[in-house]
Amino acid sequence: PATDDSAPAHVARLFCDAHLGTLDGSGLTPPVRERVAAVEMFARSAAEAFAMGGDVPRATRWLETAVERGFANHPYISEHSPSFRELPDSGDLRALRERIRERWKDFQECAPSARPATKNPAL
Repeated sequence: PATDDSAPAHVARLFCDAHLGTLDGSGLTPPVRERVAAVEMFARSAAEAFAMGGDVPRATRWLETAVERGFANHPYISEHSPSFRELPDSGDLRALRERIRERWKDFQECAPSARPATKNPAL
């Protein structure tokens, strides 16, 4: 096992465990959880790993943490990420997706120049 105790290393392990079907989150000790939760990108990545592993409650909690840290990319969770797209749309997750959608909509209204004029076929 890697001895790197960084947040990125632990998030990478979550993805590996999800891919192998062995995801239980046991490597996320309280100090590690604190480091992962401190950064939107790491929290969103942890959510995606748990989504990939089919753990909807943990995926939802980590996605909530990412939203608390500023995550608002509704197209990513609804269109681009297979892990998030495949989660059931119910309960707390449905409410969270709606919050993200509203935040994205608000962002688009405030920053119309941030929207691409046309879809990029290369993406």
